[in-house]
Amino acid sequence: MRVLVVDDHELIIQGVIGLLKTDSSVQIDFALDAEAALTKLEQNPYNVVILDLQLADTTSLELLKTLKERWPRLAVLIYTMFSEESFAIRCMRLGADAYINKSDPSSELLKAVKQIAKGHKYITPAVAERMAWLLNSGTKVPELEDLSDREFQVLVMLASGYSVKEISERLELSDKTISTYRARLLEKLGLESNVDIVRFAIHKGLIY
Repeated sequence: MRVLVVDDHELIIQGVIGLLKTDSSVQIDFALDAEAALTKLEQNPYNVVILDLQLADTTSLELLKTLKERWPRLAVLIYTMFSEESFAIRCMRLGADAYINKSDPSSELLKAVKQIAKGHKYITPAVAERMAWLLNSGTKVPELEDLSDREFQVLVMLASGYSVKEISERLELSDKTISTYRARLLEKLGLESNVDIVRFAIHKGLIY
């Protein structure tokens, strides 16, 4: 089984590699950014990608979407510090095969890698609880789930300090389009300014 770890923190990468190396059947490679990850995937066959949600050079949700579009059979495991409430269901909808929090026991990661490499999903109790809560017919859709994937991306980027122009350049969209997404998410969330966006994002665990 070939595994590619994509994370811009070398300490995390070394920790993951150390854990996975306990299984001699696992061959491990790593990439520090999205561009390097895509290059490696074009040049080598991998069974599993372990993807951090907070890469410096791209929006990881966009990378997740690209991976599943270009390599539909590639299993992708999201490995992150962000809570299940904030990102898990959105990632699963975009095609992620597992969502593991970095605070979970290390054994959870190894079990998940083995499971998704066989073509199955791996659902932790925290993610299962979140899914069950959302499927409850009497439950109102939470604020974050009401946002489109693009609105959610813009929300996180604005909260992280990017300007409309910077977001438009990174997402390759016009300033006007990004401003429209911003206006929509402000309306849906009942917010009025970028300051409100930052406060909301911190409260929801979208940024640290």
